[in-house]
Amino acid sequence: VNTLHLFGRDARLYLLSTTLVSVVCFGGIVTVLANLYLLRLGYDAKVIGLINSASSLSYALSAPLVGWISGRFDLRRVMLVGLFVAMASVALFAVAERVPSGWQVAWFAAIYIGIGLGLALFWINGIPFLMSATTSRERNHVFSTSSALAPLANFGGSVLAGVMPGFIAKALHTSLEHPAPFRYALTGAAILLLPS
Repeated sequence: VNTLHLFGRDARLYLLSTTLVSVVCFGGIVTVLANLYLLRLGYDAKVIGLINSASSLSYALSAPLVGWISGRFDLRRVMLVGLFVAMASVALFAVAERVPSGWQVAWFAAIYIGIGLGLALFWINGIPFLMSATTSRERNHVFSTSSALAPLANFGGSVLAGVMPGFIAKALHTSLEHPAPFRYALTGAAILLLPS
């Protein structure tokens, strides 16, 4: 705790951003609500599993390209592009029900591919960025703080995901069997990434 004041501005901003990304995309709100939203739209476990796998595959396949990009461009800018791609992808849940039913599975897969690509651009560049934003004196503390914040943010995001649809359903005078509360909650999750 005594070393927290040693963290520079860039390190603190990185920690804030990783916390928000963890609340929203990486184990938090989207991880919980997107699956419930897909269930409300009538998709079965097989389709939901296929859609979810698109994010991991996108992350894995884009990682070498992201590494190449990182060597040629400013790390901070690449990370900002990643945050924007992830945020825009999450925001696309808002219009998913307007997509023709024959294209919806591809739409959701594209959302998850965008999230995976955005997270790859952000996370892969995060470690070198944090190395450059710290000195050896506080580096261990910054990395341990970052490692502690991610699961705490996942926890907070999951709890938030558990209560958001209920409040939204009440405001809309509908039930949790309807997809709208989940759609609006996912849209709100995209907005939570704006400070990043």
